[in-house]
Amino acid sequence: MTKTLQNKICLLVLILISTGAELLSQDIVINEVVYSNKTCLQDLHGDTPDWIELYNTSNISINLESYVLSDGSDSDDYWYCPAYVLAPGKYKIIFASGKDIRGGDEWHTNFKLGLMKEQVFLINPQLAVIDFISIRCVPTDNSLSCKPDGNTLNRKLCIPTPNMSNNDAKEVEINFLPDTLTASHASGFYNGTIGVELKNTQATNQIYYTLNANDPDYNDNVFTETLILDDRTQYKNRFANKTEINFKVSDDIFKAQILRAQVFSEGCPASNSINHTYFISNTATNPYDVSVVSIITDKDNLFDDDEGIYIRE
Repeated sequence: MTKTLQNKICLLVLILISTGAELLSQDIVINEVVYSNKTCLQDLHGDTPDWIELYNTSNISINLESYVLSDGSDSDDYWYCPAYVLAPGKYKIIFASGKDIRGGDEWHTNFKLGLMKEQVFLINPQLAVIDFISIRCVPTDNSLSCKPDGNTLNRKLCIPTPNMSNNDAKEVEINFLPDTLTASHASGFYNGTIGVELKNTQATNQIYYTLNANDPDYNDNVFTETLILDDRTQYKNRFANKTEINFKVSDDIFKAQILRAQVFSEGCPASNSINHTYFISNTATNPYDVSVVSIITDKDNLFDDDEGIYIRE
């Protein structure tokens, strides 16, 4: 986030404190946000991206051209709305899909929303922050909604009402419990099989983990017992065979075990994340002549046809 945007946010907070209900007179507001959309709304491609709903609180039509939506990134990455006249008391859905589509029947921002990771900012054509959504738990297929419509000082967790009024939306009660997560073994080189324990502090929360380097979410494995991790040299290669033609990679490649874990409460991330790399073999020392650095990243950053650094030209 840029220093300029931070200053604007601080100014907005001061305005909220000092003027109270005056914010209700803001013409365009973020009326509803869904951070984790699985079933409540599809786009024209049949996907279910997260979405943001704008609402015109005024009694006049307003052109949304050059209004900005941002997830707090640098101003060079601001997503600018195209020309569109929003009538009084009407709504406009904008998908936060990363597809970057302006115009037509459907708009998509150039960013996605990370649950419990990012705020959402609405910025006017003069680049002043006029509304924002603070980080909080919004479970899957629920929305953070102005109730009644346009009341930015009274945002509630509700069943989503896309392109409709929030005034009669059903409210949702949750008991989100922040947590901490620890692992029994740090990243490093280990001799033989190890048993990794994960521990958190809130008994009603659950720990989710992955061993495939993906970010864990509540659809992944639930930690219930010690994770037994071993030497994976004899396991089938996942990525090492993605090489130039006519070059054969050995089947027996020294492989790391990647453990990623996080605590979830009410379907929302509730703790620090664990991202550990375990090199397990018949020795507990580094078998190489140089230091080893582990970088955990999405596989598409390596092998995706458009973005991967290892794609063939």
